[in-house]
Amino acid sequence: MEALGTLLWLLPFLIPYGYGLWALYVHDLLWWWMLAMLGISLLIVVFSKCLQRRDHGIEVLEAAPQAAEAEQRARAALREMMNAVGPEDVASAKAVETLIREVLRVVAEAWNPGRRQAELQFTVPEALALAEHLSHRLRIAVKEDLPALQHIKISHAVSLQKHTRPVRALWNVYRLGRFALNPVGSVVAELRRGVMQSITPALMESMRTKAAALLVRETGEAAMLLYSGHMRHTPLEKKAEQFHSAEDLSDQPLVIFVTGQPNVGKSSLINALSGRDQAVVSPITAEEGDDEDFVAYGLEEETAGDLILLEGPGLKSDPDKRWLQQAQKADLILWVMAAHRADRARDQRALAVLKAHFQTHVRKRPPPIVWVLTHVDRLEPAREWEPPYDMDAGQRHKEESMRASHAAAMEAMGVSEDRIVPVMCEKVEGAWNLPTLWKKIHESLPGARQVRLGRVLAKRSRLAGATDAMRTLPGILRAFKKYRG
Repeated sequence: MEALGTLLWLLPFLIPYGYGLWALYVHDLLWWWMLAMLGISLLIVVFSKCLQRRDHGIEVLEAAPQAAEAEQRARAALREMMNAVGPEDVASAKAVETLIREVLRVVAEAWNPGRRQAELQFTVPEALALAEHLSHRLRIAVKEDLPALQHIKISHAVSLQKHTRPVRALWNVYRLGRFALNPVGSVVAELRRGVMQSITPALMESMRTKAAALLVRETGEAAMLLYSGHMRHTPLEKKAEQFHSAEDLSDQPLVIFVTGQPNVGKSSLINALSGRDQAVVSPITAEEGDDEDFVAYGLEEETAGDLILLEGPGLKSDPDKRWLQQAQKADLILWVMAAHRADRARDQRALAVLKAHFQTHVRKRPPPIVWVLTHVDRLEPAREWEPPYDMDAGQRHKEESMRASHAAAMEAMGVSEDRIVPVMCEKVEGAWNLPTLWKKIHESLPGARQVRLGRVLAKRSRLAGATDAMRTLPGILRAFKKYRG
């Protein structure tokens, strides 16, 4: 009975609609109208699918070439999460909370693999710094990637939701009246409305997906700062703690480890870089190194500042524990190889050991490596040495030999062409291509300073734990006495 009553109530509105279809049939337009309906429906489906599949356009920043293994793993995991997010991930406050928790979990697992409750490995001040940093970054990101949200006030959204129901009821009454007065026009209007209803949800889903990807990226970036320890020293604390950034550590010299096989010209390279035939030794302190086989030379350079050039014994076999300890303390490595020698096995084994160490100690950032190809003057023809030489386009036999040696070293060590610098430095006077080497060292300084930052912060954090405990103890005792009194 209810269905029959509903049908009788709709009958006055269906009759004009049927009349409109009959009019189309009489004028031989019904089939064209049906074909148009079918074509538009197909366009709606295709357009909606394209919108749903469209890339959200939010990208995770690439890790630096010398980034810590933990950062590389975290960025890879975040990239996978961003590819998998959808509009449902920001559909409610609960969904947003779940998404943020998952981001923290995957980043924490990268920095603390296998550790129980890895995502909780931070302090209360660090948590507050995380919230402050994340809100600041999200505000910037929303302005850049979702600028329309800047003009939507919360009051607008609440008012819209409050008045949606009565407006919808009035709109339905209008639709029914339009059917009665203009059947054909109302059909066209309903068709247009159907198009908008099909496309608008796709547009909204696309925006929500973009917002979810944006939340993953910004939360992930903040989490990487959190679990790497950089949240312990925020800009607000900069006056009290003068080592927030690499620039604040300018009083700490960069440690450059000069290594390689025996008789490849390590000492000659240090002399050439220092500009004197015998570099003046600046004794290394006991806490930086206490092995007499490793000799430190002090050097001050205009761009790089204070440097410690640490020369170790030649790699005679597999690298030992002492070599690895010094290599992991370095901020930059100058790896010296002789251009006229083809034996690279010792260098390959040492490089493999170094890479394995940093893959195991995922939180440590490996130092950048500049490869130095010495003794290029001994390449064929051995008796010819008439600089300048053009490594890129020169046609002399010496230049061809240089390119061949450069390519062989690049292939043997698995490094890019721009990381290897050929030099001749047996004598300070007449040294060749040192400006190119200095340029490469300067290009590596940002990465080296980041390594130095992590090294100094780790050292000071160990001391800060005991210091802060001692500073907190008097306050606890005062509170205890007050409670007992």
